[in-house]
Order: sequence, then structure tokens, then C-alpha cells
Amino acid sequence: MSLPAPEPTDLQEALIVANGGRVGSGLLRRLHQQARVIIATDGAASRLLRRGITPDFVVGDLDSLDPEARSRIPAASLVYAPDQDRCDLDKAIEVSIERGFRHITVVGGLGRRWDHSLTTISLLIAYADKARVRLVRGSTVIMAVTDRLTISGSAGDRVSLIAFAPVQGVTLTGVAWPLNGATLRPGSQGVSNRMTQAVAELTIESGCVVVCHHASRREARP
Repeated sequence: MSLPAPEPTDLQEALIVANGGRVGSGLLRRLHQQARVIIATDGAASRLLRRGITPDFVVGDLDSLDPEARSRIPAASLVYAPDQDRCDLDKAIEVSIERGFRHITVVGGLGRRWDHSLTTISLLIAYADKARVRLVRGSTVIMAVTDRLTISGSAGDRVSLIAFAPVQGVTLTGVAWPLNGATLRPGSQGVSNRMTQAVAELTIESGCVVVCHHASRREARP
């Protein structure tokens, strides 16, 4: 599944389009403009082509790629990854990291099936020490953090910290209910905080926490 890398820098971004929930045209256009490369899981490739976007790579077992879409995508852009023990989004994130990208945005990762949506969240955690992977849906951005994160937004934005295992040394500033060296455990302690300024700062000493940032202002959305 390895691909030749064009030597991207850490600040360049890969956009992955998965075959989950609907992605708004405006959001997709903005994220496409920000990304250096766009990668589609094979089930999402046809949807992208219908919107006039040709992905740089299509990743998966390619069983969901219809003949018309296959004819419009260069063979060199098809990354055949038949491993049935892993979902296509998992494979697409791996391809992005192999190409040197350390900033990855995923859209279409949350759909109607809870098992698929929870798996997407699990992938954020699994790759948190290898890349900064953010999941975007509408005005919400979800990330898994193992060290520190600057959250840029607006006063009134909602920020939730969700722990799936104990997370120690959690410090959060710029919010209505700050934390200072706290330990977060599975539960509701970190849910629905509110930003009091344009920037909030999060640091943790050990563990991994899932951060959900819901933008309250349209212009602040990704």
C-alpha cells in the first residue's frame, strides 16, 4: 500500500473523504482548497466525481467503485488495499501518513450506523501519536489529543473533553470552567464547556482525550 511521497511538510494537509454521512458542498469546497492532496475511500469516489472533484487517490478494496468512476480515475491513483480486517478509512489514514502528512482532515466519517461512527472515533485515538487527525462534520471538529492543542474559535463556542480511559494532568484555559492538572476519567466531567475568548489552550501529561469543538459562529467554521 506504500506510495512515493512528494516530500510534504508537516504543515501541509491531506483531506480524506469517507463514505459516511453527507458532506455539505460549501464545507467540502473550503477543505479542498486548504488541502494539498485529496484521498477518497472507494465508496466516496463516485460522490466526489459527481461534484466535479477528482481525488488524487482512491483507497480500499475498490469493490464499491462503479465502472464509470473507475474509467475517470487514472490507474496510478487507485490504491488497492484488500485487507478485510480494516475499514477503508483506516487504510486511507495510513496512506496519508505514509506520504508524510501529519495534518489530516476527515469528512464523511460519521453516518447513520453507530458502529461505523464509533470506529471513526477509535481511529482518531489509534493514530493520535502519529498525526493530527481531525474529523469535521458541519460546525463540529473532533480530534484526539495526547499532548497539547490550541483551540481557535470564538467566545461562546462549546468544547467537550471526553476520556475513554484515565487522562492525567489535564489543563484547559480560556473556558468558563477551566481545568488545572485534573484527571479525567470516562464519564461526563469534561462535557460542554464554553470558550470565553477566541483561543483556548489544552495540555495533558499522559493519556489521550477526545476533543469536540462546536463553533457557534458561521465564519469560524472549518
